[in-house]
Amino acid sequence: MKQPDTEEQCRRCGKESETVQHITAACEQLGLTEYVKKHDGQAKIINQTLAEEAKLIDVKSSYYKYTLASVLENENFKQYWNHSIRTDKTITFN
Repeated sequence: MKQPDTEEQCRRCGKESETVQHITAACEQLGLTEYVKKHDGQAKIINQTLAEEAKLIDVKSSYYKYTLASVLENENFKQYWNHSIRTDKTITFN
């Protein structure tokens, strides 16, 4: 627990004050692993839902038991997980 009238630096990166905002969204050290795990956990639920809707999977399982496939496909859809995709168009972010 943070003591009153003291400023604690982040125990991981030591660069900024250890606040909730820093820990959940800005720490460089946590970004390398924890943010990716958090993102993948959330994306896994979306991946499973889309696969069910497109009839790419037959059996619905609990999200924490669902195993991601690198590629799922049927005659109508193809779903990729964690792949780089090359296109003939440049995407710009504003």
